[in-house]
Amino acid sequence: MPLSLDFFLALSTFFTSLLSGIFGMAGGMVLMGILSTQLGVSHAMIYHGIAQSVSNGSRSFFLRQHILLSILLPYTIGSIFVFLIFYFLTISLPVSYILIAIGLFPFISRIAPKKTSLNILKKPHACLCGIVITIIQLLAGASGPILDMFYLQTNLTKEQIVANKSFTQTLGHFTKITYYMILASRTVDGIWVPSLFSISAIVFFSLSGTYIGLYLLKKMSHNSFYRWSNWLVLALGTVFIIKGLVLIF
Repeated sequence: MPLSLDFFLALSTFFTSLLSGIFGMAGGMVLMGILSTQLGVSHAMIYHGIAQSVSNGSRSFFLRQHILLSILLPYTIGSIFVFLIFYFLTISLPVSYILIAIGLFPFISRIAPKKTSLNILKKPHACLCGIVITIIQLLAGASGPILDMFYLQTNLTKEQIVANKSFTQTLGHFTKITYYMILASRTVDGIWVPSLFSISAIVFFSLSGTYIGLYLLKKMSHNSFYRWSNWLVLALGTVFIIKGLVLIF
């Protein structure tokens, strides 16, 4: 990978980690959009998985006192179930479809019935969440807006939302890395991992962006958090849909 591209992706990792540190989402969408246009699908998924694992993992560690363990086991069961299906079917999407899918997710989550009974605190729903989110992550790379649907009917604080979304997203990104490394190993390219410089940059900029983002999160009011989250993902979704359509036509 050219050094200039390494620096560009490193800076992208920082700013998207900063974004996710504040809102607990959106950063992954932006980074996947950037990577999918710069790298092949498998390579983009692996790079994205590493960056987001560090970003989400560190964010959940910093907010670990807000993690609810009752969510984790059923979510993991659902995630493993999906991984096994994808492993045997070997599923992947073109870049244009990935961008459109990412762009549609915020709108789908907003037009879904507000009185939906989905609640991440209920074990069957947490398992369903693991299934749905893992499918989306393996197909499109990012799933933050859809994940929101499982939190709409909860009374969790903004710290609890960010902490628990980050932890489950970390599990999903580890699954994605594993799947696309296996997928890449079945092609003529073989298994691919970023260079040592890239990995070091990913870790440094992900941690830096996350730390600063969490500092800004503490300064933000509960109402501002929800208001800006809604507008942000819808704006990003529009950009990705347009970009995906341009690539197709």
